[in-house]
Amino acid sequence: MKLQDIFTVEEWDRLLGSFKTVVGIAPITIDATGNPITSACFTCEACKMIKSTPEGAKRCKEGHVRMVAEAKETRKAIVRLCHAKFLKVTIPIFDGDEFLGITGGCNILPENAQADDNFLLKLGAEIGVDGKRLAEEARKARKVSNAIIESQMRTMMIRIKTRMKQIDQARRQASAMG
Repeated sequence: MKLQDIFTVEEWDRLLGSFKTVVGIAPITIDATGNPITSACFTCEACKMIKSTPEGAKRCKEGHVRMVAEAKETRKAIVRLCHAKFLKVTIPIFDGDEFLGITGGCNILPENAQADDNFLLKLGAEIGVDGKRLAEEARKARKVSNAIIESQMRTMMIRIKTRMKQIDQARRQASAMG
């Protein structure tokens, strides 16, 4: 089974649209081979700056790969700070024991986050962007409470689980018929 067997790309985009609207997250759904099935977007200029350089993009990808591996192993959704101190949300998707991929996103800050100019200046220098501008843009990023993130994650997981149950039921009916 593929992620597109659960929802079409357009349906994934609509599902993630509410996540983006409520949480402010830059949503994405990625298959088990690491290929995005939805379009990447940015909700935060600082994250866009970070990913615009080879070193920044490499660090984002490394963190993402680690989180996907952990979500796959634990079969649990994960919310964690990335290398740039933004929140990253990873929700694993399984069909029984088969790992199909993840959905989630990034580009938001914890509600109590304070811009650490020294950290961002250093990060900017390391990845090749203007650290002062990076700090300015990071201060503009949306801050979200854990309660809102968790609520939206639960909603997303319920929608996926409900769809998976519908698919399982259709499989059982098809199997019983022939």
